[in-house]
Amino acid sequence: MIGLGAKFLVTSIVGAGSVVGWASFSTPNWDPPNIWRIKSGSKFYLSSCFNNPYDRDGQTTYSDLWIYLTVKDSVSDIQENAELELRAQGYFKKMKGTKLHVPTQYTDKSLQGSVRGTGGTSTDYEIRKQTRIQLGETGGGEDSEIFGSNIDCHSKIFDLSGSEDGMITLPLNKVTFKLESDVDGQLKNKYTSKGQKVYSIKIETQGGTNKLQWANGFKPIVII
Repeated sequence: MIGLGAKFLVTSIVGAGSVVGWASFSTPNWDPPNIWRIKSGSKFYLSSCFNNPYDRDGQTTYSDLWIYLTVKDSVSDIQENAELELRAQGYFKKMKGTKLHVPTQYTDKSLQGSVRGTGGTSTDYEIRKQTRIQLGETGGGEDSEIFGSNIDCHSKIFDLSGSEDGMITLPLNKVTFKLESDVDGQLKNKYTSKGQKVYSIKIETQGGTNKLQWANGFKPIVII
């Protein structure tokens, strides 16, 4: 978990497209990365990510960011089925060829918001899988991009399944993250004996055959 503490994580993009030299977030030394103590830190950082395009002839977006989960409502009274929101925070800049087009800016935004277009409701972020998992902005083009259309993350936290051949895509506004009490009994006893509540994080997908799930080997545990 990324939260309170004295240890620092560093992210960077090397080369001419680097957005920032580094970005640091403190993390405690005593918890593994799948543990989130909500009352110690309101953000559950999942992975550092970046958009660093290979085609640099036209307008391009470079970004350094973290994706994280946070509670949608009050942290003071969290129960089973409480909804979480997937968000991103970080820096981006835009280039035209070798010239700076939009200077480095910081933003913190939801990855699950919907925007209204001429064809109805659409999403501005999706997750997709072909040879690897990627995040990307859709629909607006390079002028309206913030973090970019081909975002890679350093940690494998998600997997995507579906019946499509080739690339599988899923709009993130079709995904819901919720707390549930489906936790290993031994682990639950370890914390409930201390008067704490323990939850896992369930991923639900609306409609269709494409489903988002946690990657093998990564199962978040929430301690309240």
